Amino acid sequence: MKKPFLLIFVLLPMLAVANLVPVQHKNGKWGFKESENSEQFVIKPQFAQVGQFVNGHAFVWEKGSYLWGVINTNGKFVITPQYRSVKHVANNCYVVLSDNGKKGVFNLSECRDVISAKYDDVIAFKSGEYLLKMGDHCYVVDASGNVKYNVALPLPNNLFA
Repeated sequence: MKKPFLLIFVLLPMLAVANLVPVQHKNGKWGFKESENSEQFVIKPQFAQVGQFVNGHAFVWEKGSYLWGVINTNGKFVITPQYRSVKHVANNCYVVLSDNGKKGVFNLSECRDVISAKYDDVIAFKSGEYLLKMGDHCYVVDASGNVKYNVALPLPNNLFA
């Protein structure tokens, strides 16, 4: 009977921290609290912009580097700032623009690149598939990055606008 109690005792603090909410400090910087009404910040206000936590990870933007990275619920970077932009598309996935100008797809809940940031452009479909453009080649891939189709070119000029 002691084992379930111990397990609950260990998991409860983890569950409480998993729902951190972004709060802007009066100095203009963003941090995270357990709730908007909490007195204390769990992660001190230090970021120019932030996203929501998903499975213990959140995108944050550092003003000095002008890049987005990923932090954990302790405020430690698990992915150093390396993305110029991040755009939510679906199912905790984000199209990311790397510092070298290439695009990919990052799954925030898994905290990993699903599609490496090496493509000229990425279009997300509601089905969870992606159209990837690399030079003169286009591919339709599934949410895991597996190629389903090669797409014949030319495509309409405004498709990637």
